[in-house]
Amino acid sequence: MRNRKQSALPPGMCVRSISNDALELRLGDPVGHGTMRARFASPHVAVATVDFTCEACPSLPFEDKAFSGFWEPGTIFTVNHCLEGRCEVSLAGKGYAIVKPGDFCVSCSDTAPEEYRYPLGRYRGIEVIAHSGCVEDPQFQILRDSGIDLEASVRKAGFAAIYAGNEELNGIIERLGAAEGSARVAYESLGLLLALCELDLSKAQPPMLLTRSQMALARTMRKRLEADVAARHDVRDFAREFGVSASTLNNYFSTAYGQTVAAYLRTRRIERAAIMLSEGYGVATASLSVGYENPSKFAAAFKRHKGAAPSEYRRNARLEG
Repeated sequence: MRNRKQSALPPGMCVRSISNDALELRLGDPVGHGTMRARFASPHVAVATVDFTCEACPSLPFEDKAFSGFWEPGTIFTVNHCLEGRCEVSLAGKGYAIVKPGDFCVSCSDTAPEEYRYPLGRYRGIEVIAHSGCVEDPQFQILRDSGIDLEASVRKAGFAAIYAGNEELNGIIERLGAAEGSARVAYESLGLLLALCELDLSKAQPPMLLTRSQMALARTMRKRLEADVAARHDVRDFAREFGVSASTLNNYFSTAYGQTVAAYLRTRRIERAAIMLSEGYGVATASLSVGYENPSKFAAAFKRHKGAAPSEYRRNARLEG
C-alpha cells in the first residue's frame, strides 16, 4: 500500500502459506476466531473467503512477498459479497455504509483501512482485493489491450457502491469464491473485472448509511445491552439520554445490526439461555439468568427462536455432547 509502514502481525493473528499462491490467516484471542484464505490470481489480485467471529479485525500487514504488488502507487479497490453477518465500510471519516447478506459492494481507496469491522461479531463472505496495476499482469492485459480504463471505472464507486440482491453480480463472485487452481481463479477474476467496467458504479449508492455520531449511538446501545441482557432495558430511556426519539434510535440500531433494540435483546437472551442449557443448567436457572421471570413466556420465546422447547433443547444438547 502506498506510503504505508510495514509492521508485525498484531496479537491474535497468524498467517501461513498453504501453497505457492495462497495464504491462510487464522484469528485467535484477543481478536476473535475464524479463518481467511486468500488466493492470488496475480501479484495485484487476491481472492479471499472469510469466516470470522469477531467485531474488528486489524488489516493484514502486507509484508509477505505475495502482497508486493499492492505496495505500488495506484488505486486499491475491494469487492465484498456478504453471505452472513454484516460489515461496515468507512466513508473516509464521514460515516459508514452497512453491507448486509446478499449485498455486493465495491469500495475504492488509495490506502488500506486500519481495520475491518463486523457489527454483529460474525461475518462470512467473499472478498476480492485488487490493485489497478493488475492491467500489467499477463492474466489481465486484455483489459489494457482492449482500451478499457479499469482504474477510471472502479473510481466511480467512490467509498462504496452497493448492489443489493443482484443475482448476476453475486453469481460471478460466488463462482470466484469456489474456484480451484490459480488458472481458474484468474479466469473468474477477469470476468469480475470486466463486469465492473461495464457498470456505472456511481449510480449504486449505499442504501444504508450512518454518520459517525449515529454509528457511535448504535454501538453504545449495543454495549449497554450486551453488558446485562437480563436487565429491563427500555429504548425510550436510552433515547432520552441520547437526546433523540425512540424511533430514531431504533432506526440507527436496526441499520447497524438488522434488528430493533427489543428484537436484538430478545435474540441475545435466547442465545445466552441456549448456551446455559447446553452446559447442563436447568430451565428455570437459565430463564431467570437472562431476565425471564415467567417460565411460560420464556418457553414460548425460546421455542420461537430455536424451534424446540427449552427442556427438549437441553436434553438434545446433552445427548449430542
